[in-house]
Amino acid sequence: MKKNISILCAGAAAVCAYGQDDGRVTTQFNTAGSCFENGEWFQTDKWTNGTPDAEKHVIFAGDWARILGSTPFEAYSIKTLKNINTASLTQEQEQAAKDGTLDPSTYVGITYKIGMGGVIGAMYTDEGYSGGAYMSFGSVGQRFGAEQVMIAGDITFNDMERCVFGWNPGRTYSETYWALDVGGIVNMNGREGRNTPLFIVNKSGNESTQSKYTASPFIRINGLQGKGYVSHNDPGAVASTIFFQAQDGKTFQGGDWTGMMSKFWISSAEMHLVMDGGADGGRQYLRMSTGFETNHAAFDTLTLEVRSGHMGLYNANDSTFSNITLNGGILEVAYAKAGMHNPSEDEMGQINVGSLEIAKDSQIWFDVSDNPNDSEHYENDMVYADSVSGSGKLTLVVELDADYFTDGQDINESLQLFSIANENSYDWALAVIKVMYNGADISDNLSKLVRFDGTAAGGSVWVDISGVVPEPAAVAVVIGVFALAFAAFRRRK
Repeated sequence: MKKNISILCAGAAAVCAYGQDDGRVTTQFNTAGSCFENGEWFQTDKWTNGTPDAEKHVIFAGDWARILGSTPFEAYSIKTLKNINTASLTQEQEQAAKDGTLDPSTYVGITYKIGMGGVIGAMYTDEGYSGGAYMSFGSVGQRFGAEQVMIAGDITFNDMERCVFGWNPGRTYSETYWALDVGGIVNMNGREGRNTPLFIVNKSGNESTQSKYTASPFIRINGLQGKGYVSHNDPGAVASTIFFQAQDGKTFQGGDWTGMMSKFWISSAEMHLVMDGGADGGRQYLRMSTGFETNHAAFDTLTLEVRSGHMGLYNANDSTFSNITLNGGILEVAYAKAGMHNPSEDEMGQINVGSLEIAKDSQIWFDVSDNPNDSEHYENDMVYADSVSGSGKLTLVVELDADYFTDGQDINESLQLFSIANENSYDWALAVIKVMYNGADISDNLSKLVRFDGTAAGGSVWVDISGVVPEPAAVAVVIGVFALAFAAFRRRK
């Protein structure tokens, strides 16, 4: 054991530090073709300095490994130095899958149980693998993949271009039986100048002859951070579903992500998102940037349901949501870019959706900011919808940006918050307005009205606000998460 550790340290000091900084043993598999069955390493002719277990860091330096059997593969963390494809089939089964003759009902996928060390992509190095490292869970080609991947910690991309998951085509997944369950965040922290990171949540069948081997995974993550593509690459699957939700006993972390939700190399696919972060959890921002790269395209169906928590969303026309359903919680109209908003350079936030359903009592947040092209009026965030329906009470939370409004200012503003193109069956008399300024609710100090200008065939929703912006001494500051959120994130959406 000492000899193996000394070789490891001499050959890769960074790897040694990775395995020893918390006192845990590191197991490194250096050769392509590493094989495991029922949790045990059995190719003793291949160099290694240990076997995996729940208390060890595991590093794959070779290109692929076969991980077979029904006993879970456990590790405190899994890391790749370049590429690792964890195959789930024997060579004979691989050939049968390629021929389309392998019966999914006879297949038992491997379950991965990864601790707080999480999944870690290649480290930043000057040499760096020029093509972009990857880590995949599933058979070669991902035709038959994992039963489940349970991760207590984070998925951290670093120099990893792709993190790919294939699933058991014989398994029905649901929100009570997750395919991928991540207790931490998915941090797509790729470096500028490298290939755009891909988080491929479903790659269970990648060729037309294998489209019968398909899965529709349910995935739970505790937040999404960074920049890249969240993609679906299974040509036969009905949909992939991602929950933004904490594991039992944890608090939702959230994150701020910019990128595209895309179908990748396939003709049709659906993606469903569910925000269920809880009242005390962090915010999740999804800033859907414009423009798809080669072989990426918009989903045929893209939906969002907000059940609880705080979801900030920006999406342009080429990433329009088919449907957004509000079943509680907060939907914030976010800016396209994170950080400080500059009205002279940055547009206001927008959400584009086909059908918006206000099913239960919910909130939508809007900012009102300076209009550099019109000194007499202000700009505000907007929701563009084909149709609006539902019977829930909708609270329209309007924040007056304190950089452009002042104490004692007279205001008389009509702000268009919604443009409804085709159909409106929502009774806007159910909607109420809350006006925020400098972390305080100043609604009672102003005259305010929600006004629908249109017919059942569509129209516009306006809020009319007039009065004097009160000085701090004239209004009771709202104490609690709601006010603190406005104060902390004002102009930083």
